[in-house]
Amino acid sequence: MQLLFANLCHRAILFSRRLPTTMNQPQQSLTLQELPQRRKNTELVSALLQQELAGHLETLRFLLSPDRALSKYPGARLDVGGIGQAYQEFLDSYKKHTGAAFDVGHPFDSDSVSDISGKLELYRWEYPYEIKTAGGAKTITMTSPRRWVLNYPSGYDLAQLRQAVSGREGRRAEQMRQFVINSLVLQQSAAKTPGLAALFTALRYSFSRGPVAELNGLPLVVIESSIPSFRPPDELILAATEFSGVPAFIELIDTDAIDQWEDPLKVRIQEILTAPSP
Repeated sequence: MQLLFANLCHRAILFSRRLPTTMNQPQQSLTLQELPQRRKNTELVSALLQQELAGHLETLRFLLSPDRALSKYPGARLDVGGIGQAYQEFLDSYKKHTGAAFDVGHPFDSDSVSDISGKLELYRWEYPYEIKTAGGAKTITMTSPRRWVLNYPSGYDLAQLRQAVSGREGRRAEQMRQFVINSLVLQQSAAKTPGLAALFTALRYSFSRGPVAELNGLPLVVIESSIPSFRPPDELILAATEFSGVPAFIELIDTDAIDQWEDPLKVRIQEILTAPSP
């Protein structure tokens, strides 16, 4: 084992190079010996960001309530505006996203909507990353330490849904259907509060809604920290995954960039103070 690790370290050192970040931060070099500490730092920062984000979401929970999204649908617990229209919009969206893309296996049941929990869950963003090697392409499951998908609990997390959609895991129709329903309801709930994006920007996060191509266009709510992260050189990723035996890797938080991390409010104040007088 020690010999294997030494060989992998040697390979990574040889291929160590300047690397770009996903947020256009200055490039930096990285070796396999530096990787354990960088990953430890990444996990610490990521855990703190997620904990802080969960606290913000708990405060905003009412604004993202499923009752608020589909008011006055059959079985609604709250009775506020939007009679019928919001529910019909949801049904139209559900039909659009449960054809061949999501074979949920059962007809729509209104209880799947009325039973949605108001609790909010965060799932780390994952994506497939292909690395070309002499022996052919190798797909690595990359995880972002600073980007999350928001949804109501469904019995499926984001990783399980991706596995099911890609065919790498058997589909559990009930859980898949509930994930889709929850995602669509959350979309409508978030749409009723357009100020959420500006609020999260002030908290140093971005809040966005939109379709995800890898999930057959299913729209998701994505929240992302403004702290930058980067993907190390392909050769280092290959060396690390070969050593671990698991084709998965996490992007690394660019801790060196935190000192230059901009405060959105500070930037706006500076712009006001430096703007030419009318």
